[in-house]
Amino acid sequence: MTVAAEARAHATASASAWIAGGIVCAAVLFNAVLAIVNGHIKPLGPGAVVACEAAIVLAAHLVAITHLRPSMLPWYGLLIPISLFAVLRSIDAGTFEARYARDLALIPTFYVLGLTYPREKLASLLVALQMIVFAGLLLEWASLDAFAWLFKIKDYYINTRGATEASFWNTESTLFVSATRPDDRFFSFVSWHRMSSVFLEPVSLGNYCIFVASCLFALPHLLTRWQKLLLAVTTIVMLIACDGRLASVTILAIGIVALIAWRLPPRATLLFPLIVLAAAIAVVVAFGLKDGSDTFPGRIAHTVTLLGRFTLSDYMGLSDALLRWFPIADRMRSCSSSE
Repeated sequence: MTVAAEARAHATASASAWIAGGIVCAAVLFNAVLAIVNGHIKPLGPGAVVACEAAIVLAAHLVAITHLRPSMLPWYGLLIPISLFAVLRSIDAGTFEARYARDLALIPTFYVLGLTYPREKLASLLVALQMIVFAGLLLEWASLDAFAWLFKIKDYYINTRGATEASFWNTESTLFVSATRPDDRFFSFVSWHRMSSVFLEPVSLGNYCIFVASCLFALPHLLTRWQKLLLAVTTIVMLIACDGRLASVTILAIGIVALIAWRLPPRATLLFPLIVLAAAIAVVVAFGLKDGSDTFPGRIAHTVTLLGRFTLSDYMGLSDALLRWFPIADRMRSCSSSE
């Protein structure tokens, strides 16, 4: 290969990396951008969110296909059963709900996109994302009024997700419905509301913390000591800020597994769901936990109760009828109306 050809190949690879990194950033920030547009430029509808998500997914696959390699084929093969699941569920439910197939399809989509990204640049991209998200958190902490004015979160979710004023626990708040809880915080030593940063909703920020923690456990060899420290400290702060119950327990579980995984048989992960289920049932029975409260113990108890009511159709994912059964929601609505 000539020097000119090598230079062109390097430029192409560099441009591809920038595009892939830009797609990941867009996936993190698109709701924040749309919220600003909705609040200050033009009211948006659900179609704007769908179009934006579709564009991000399409761009990811275009980049992946232009760098197609054998390691991507099993992940593209996974899209076939996901599509079949969407068809079967639509037939059983009598209506097509794209979000179930979309949520599953996002996993192989971003996995194949990740296979195109240079490993040596992953740390830089991760740190850059972390600083963007943490900056959003600092804005929310330093000036909640400015944060609420910039994103107008309630208006955004009412316009684009079909939410209503009545669906918000605290109707006087301009933040997301779960930014304030009717019960105590999981991290009770702070009195903040549940923060969201650029994700606009606390649960998504918690999910992001799980992702960063997973990277810290799985890719320590790609990170410098200072990068590890920066990511760890900021992730802990964000985890406490969003009051992520699921995120906290998940990160703890990932950390424990990371310590012992190398000692386990290769297929031991297949037993993890059964182990988690057995542990949840044991905790509920041993401590006499009852569902009906929006607390971590209450949700564990509710999960066990809910699974006991599932039919085969529910377990196959073809029905979500019981997912609408949630005593906490009724209690929240009655409390909200009384105030």
